[in-house]
Amino acid sequence: MLKLFVAPVKLRHFFKFCKSVFKLQTKLHFINQPIKHYSLLPRVDYTCNQDVSRSNRIISKLSKEGQVDEARKLFDKMSEPDVVSWTAMISGYIRCGKIDKARELFDRTDAKRDVVTWTAMLAAYARTNQILEAEMLFNEMPEKNVVSWNSLIDGYARNGRIDKGLELFWKMRERNVVSWNMVIAGLARNGRINEARVLFDQMPEKNVVSWTTMIAGLSRNGRVDDARTLFDRTPERNVVSWNAMITGYTQNSRLDEAFELFEMMPEKIVSSWNTMIMGFIQNGELGRARILFDKMRQRDVVSWSTMINGYMLEGRSEEALRNFCDMQMDVWVKPNEGTFVSVLGACSDLAGLSEGMQIHQVINKTLYQKNEVVISALINMYSKCGDVATARKMFDDGLRGQRDLISWNVMIAAYTHHGFGRDAINLFKEMLQLGFKPNDVTYVGLLAACSHSGLVEDGLKYFDELCRDDSIKLREDHYTCLVDLCGRAGRLKEALDVIERLPRTESAFIWGALLSGCNLHGDSETGKLAAIKLLGIEAKSPGTYLSLSKLCASKGKWKEAAKLRTQMKDRGLKKQPGCSWIAVENRVHVFLVGDTSHYETEVIHSLLGNLHMKMKRTGCPPVDDSSEPHAIEYYAQRTTKGGFLISESTSASDISNGSPNMPGIWTEDQAEAWKPIVDSVHGKSGVFFCQLWHPGRLSDSSLNNFLIAWNLVPDDGEYFRPIPKQLKANELPLIVNDFRNAAHNAIEAGFNGVEINAANSYIIDQFLNDQVNDRTDAYDGNIENRCRLALEIIGAVVEEIGPDRVGVKLSLFSKVFGRKDLNLEALSTYLASELTKLRVLCLHVFEPRDEPRCLKSIRNAFEGTLIASGGYNKTEGDEAITESCADLVSFGRLFLANPDLPKRFDVNAPLNKHDRSTFYRTDPVLGYTDYPSLEIAC
Repeated sequence: MLKLFVAPVKLRHFFKFCKSVFKLQTKLHFINQPIKHYSLLPRVDYTCNQDVSRSNRIISKLSKEGQVDEARKLFDKMSEPDVVSWTAMISGYIRCGKIDKARELFDRTDAKRDVVTWTAMLAAYARTNQILEAEMLFNEMPEKNVVSWNSLIDGYARNGRIDKGLELFWKMRERNVVSWNMVIAGLARNGRINEARVLFDQMPEKNVVSWTTMIAGLSRNGRVDDARTLFDRTPERNVVSWNAMITGYTQNSRLDEAFELFEMMPEKIVSSWNTMIMGFIQNGELGRARILFDKMRQRDVVSWSTMINGYMLEGRSEEALRNFCDMQMDVWVKPNEGTFVSVLGACSDLAGLSEGMQIHQVINKTLYQKNEVVISALINMYSKCGDVATARKMFDDGLRGQRDLISWNVMIAAYTHHGFGRDAINLFKEMLQLGFKPNDVTYVGLLAACSHSGLVEDGLKYFDELCRDDSIKLREDHYTCLVDLCGRAGRLKEALDVIERLPRTESAFIWGALLSGCNLHGDSETGKLAAIKLLGIEAKSPGTYLSLSKLCASKGKWKEAAKLRTQMKDRGLKKQPGCSWIAVENRVHVFLVGDTSHYETEVIHSLLGNLHMKMKRTGCPPVDDSSEPHAIEYYAQRTTKGGFLISESTSASDISNGSPNMPGIWTEDQAEAWKPIVDSVHGKSGVFFCQLWHPGRLSDSSLNNFLIAWNLVPDDGEYFRPIPKQLKANELPLIVNDFRNAAHNAIEAGFNGVEINAANSYIIDQFLNDQVNDRTDAYDGNIENRCRLALEIIGAVVEEIGPDRVGVKLSLFSKVFGRKDLNLEALSTYLASELTKLRVLCLHVFEPRDEPRCLKSIRNAFEGTLIASGGYNKTEGDEAITESCADLVSFGRLFLANPDLPKRFDVNAPLNKHDRSTFYRTDPVLGYTDYPSLEIAC
């Protein structure tokens, strides 16, 4: 659950910051205008020395272009910089976000300062929420003007300390219209709209900004009709006033009224169009936004950036990239900081590393190449695209000397995303050593890193530190990380205690984290509680139904599992299929779960199968694939009391594999993984045999049919059938030992016995058939030689586990690669007689429907239990038993008995049709895949 959750949490805060930067370019913030006009814009330079005046202008110009280091070099070369020079250089540092550098210059003993210099420094602290530093500077000022007072009032308003701002406002000896506007805006921003209105009515004089500020404040607080009344009364309106009222409507989801007002505007400039487009996007009307965007005769960077961001918000990252490419074709528009942040986010969503690298090259040719926010977006992009090394290099080199808290958080989140918990912790420690103070987002990334890497004690320690830090407010995200941490570690009671102590527990993320932990550790009781809570919060979440169904199935509660699936189906809920994609030679290849439409499906399945086998050989595969809860569900639901159940084909060695998801039983770990599955069958009083399988290849001759057969992939594309290795004579004893070892492991896993698969054209069947076996050694020629390998394998297994635990599956009467043995009666009689000598428990033989009663020769020679299969219906099955052609009849693909067989007989439902797409699945499959579900059949 947290995996889906952590990334949105960390990015939410990262992009929240970036979005605020973007908004500065897309929306008009009226409160900021006065400070901008009075404290940071260059003043008239009355310097008599023309060289100094020229240098001052160049310093200001370089600073505006972001080349503050070049400006500093020029400043240091000036023999006698005047107060304008000092103020320009300090303001340059402030404009580039280097407030510490600005303060260092400001505090120099040789610094020349006046009220403008002091106010610039004060305003910088106020705007960056460093309110204590702003207060101290304000109190130290030798001289204050109205802009100084306004700057501190604005700082108080920004930090939610509007009462302090009001107190300062009433202390002012001289107030201008900007002072009034700031306090009104601050009150409105803090939800005190009635007080703001009273103050507005008291204003001695109002300008257009006053009216616009009040209109925006009323709209922001949901009083859009009052705002419209005020708008209609406004004595003087400009484009900003109209934009503010349109924004008010869009903020309150009244798009039609907003668009009507937009159409009424006497004059529309680019910002007006941008405002309306932004309104559509914020209300999920991307289509209408696009129509309006296409009608624009002139577009600026904000227009393009708004559309790119709109596509990003809708999850349409490819279209966001296309729009960026189209924007590049517009010679009059250049991307800005917000554009790059959005488009890099699109690359992150698509894992488009090559596209991200190309955009990085574009950034390197702009003044944003050293911008902290853009570099942080690059770090995030490289991380999300899997290139953590480059992300770290960007962090170390691109941000050297310029790191801010956002960049540290992004890098910690990058390590978290890739499971590098210890690296995330080390980076956090380095951050602390350098004097950076973590915030709430930092701790979300850190706790998630501990959770994903199993660092439970570290996670608990950092959560304790967070609780003791009064400057950071604990959020739902932190508790979700803590619950996930405990849940993954199996400390589910502690996780539940954490939730129960919370004042509010209506969080899908928190309960989802607990449910994930319960699924991981099989705690059905706590899991059911978490699922009930989740369904109360998100009734239409298919993931919750699936998780709870899986949990019930793992505990053998099949009726509850089926009921949940039925509820999910009745409500029309479907789990979104997994999707992945990869770019190869400038072409993107997209894959969905179960999708076989790709033109290279066969090759891909083959490669995956080879990779799976190599993983098994190296000991790093998911050897417990078979122990997934759905495997328990798959077999137990087919069990009846006293019913005989045979597993699907199970690999007997590391070189026998026919599907990427085929289970094995050649190692102790695999045997251990089978135990809960076997227990689930025994829990319903079933008898469970493990079918042992090995493909092999006996011949190196050019049997075209053979090679074609092994390369076939069914229509559903689910099977992987590699061409198996040809077996030499000295390797055959190894195959015999593989079966012996697999049989031993099966008994250790709790199986009642094993069935040796000597059918279906696999290795043993190839040796038996005189039309396929073309060997020239002791395993070819007469019947005794051709049966030698089969009897060696069966004899070894009988010796290992006892004859009463051994069954054999044959398909002698079927073709092997299109060829039938020429003397089937002699072959079947000999083999059945030899199996009688070995005293094997049962013989499971396939009888083709076009050759009824062909098993009589085997029946006469074999003294054990004979099981017949091959597409019988009930009548044919009854006749086979009555005529003593078989002792038992198997209906379906592998199973002798299923709980609904009697019902199927009653309604004459299909018994033998199967669905290949359900074979060897990694995801749960409910219902009987040997034949159609009874509901469909009826």
